[in-house]
Amino acid sequence: MARIYLAFIIILSLLTITTISQSAQMPKKGVWGRWKGSDESATKTINHQAWQTFLSQHVKTDARGINLIDYANVSDDDRNTVHDYIYSLSQIRVTTYNRKEQLAFWINLYNALVVKTILDHYPVGSVQDINISPGVLVAGPWGANMVKIDRTYVSLNDIAHHILRPIWGDPRLHYVLSYGALGSPNLPKQAFTSNNSQALLSKATTTFINSLRGVQVIDHQLVISKIYQWYLDDFGDTDENVIKHIKKYASEELKARMADINKITSTTFNWHLNEVKS
Repeated sequence: MARIYLAFIIILSLLTITTISQSAQMPKKGVWGRWKGSDESATKTINHQAWQTFLSQHVKTDARGINLIDYANVSDDDRNTVHDYIYSLSQIRVTTYNRKEQLAFWINLYNALVVKTILDHYPVGSVQDINISPGVLVAGPWGANMVKIDRTYVSLNDIAHHILRPIWGDPRLHYVLSYGALGSPNLPKQAFTSNNSQALLSKATTTFINSLRGVQVIDHQLVISKIYQWYLDDFGDTDENVIKHIKKYASEELKARMADINKITSTTFNWHLNEVKS
C-alpha cells in the first residue's frame, strides 16, 4: 500500500500545466528527400569526442535515474566546446557517409543543439520558454532554423520528424532524443557512434519504459508518457500496440503489473528543465 501511495505522489509531482505545444498536434513525420542519400561503401567516420567530453563533465544522474545538466556551472570554455562541435558537424557532407555514421551524426547533433539552445538562453525554467520558433503562439525552439548542414538550414523538428523518424523508422529513436525536460528520456551520457548506436538505443528504451517518467501502473490504471500520445503512429497507432511495445522492453515486475491491462488511462509529461539544482 505504501508503494502505491508513493507512486501516486510521484506521478502528481510530474504533472504540469498544459502548454500550447503540449495540447497541439506534434509535427507529422515526412521524409525530407534532401537527406535520403548515403554511401554504404564509405568507411570514414565522424569524430564526436568533443561532445563526449562535454557529456562526461556535465551530465549527472540523480536518485530518480534522471540525467541532469549543471547548466549554471558550465564554463565559457565548455560552451565553446559545444558550439565548436556543432560547427564541426555543419562542415560535413553527411550524405557521403554510410547510414550507421549518419544515424550517430543526427542523434548527437539534435541533442547538442538542444543543450546549446538552453545554454544560450539560461536561466530558464523550461525549454518551452525559449520561444524562438517562427509562427504565432508557437512555444519552444523546435521550429527555429538552428544550423546549416551542407548549405541547408535544419531545425530540431526537421532532424526529428523529417530525417530520423521517416528514414530510420525506429521507435527507439524517441528514447534518445532529449527535450531538455525532466519528463524527457535521458540525455545519453555517451556520444553515439556507428559502433554503439544499436546498444544505446536499446538501453535507453529499456531505461525509460521502466522509469516513472515512462510507465506507471497505479491501482490497475496505466499512466504513460505523453510521448506515446504525441507519436502514436510510431508505436502502432492503437493502445494495444503501444502496450505491446512497452511490454517488449518492460521488466518482469512491470509486465506482471500490466498483465490484465489493455488500455491506457492517461498520459503525463514534465516540461521543467533537466538541470542540477543547487
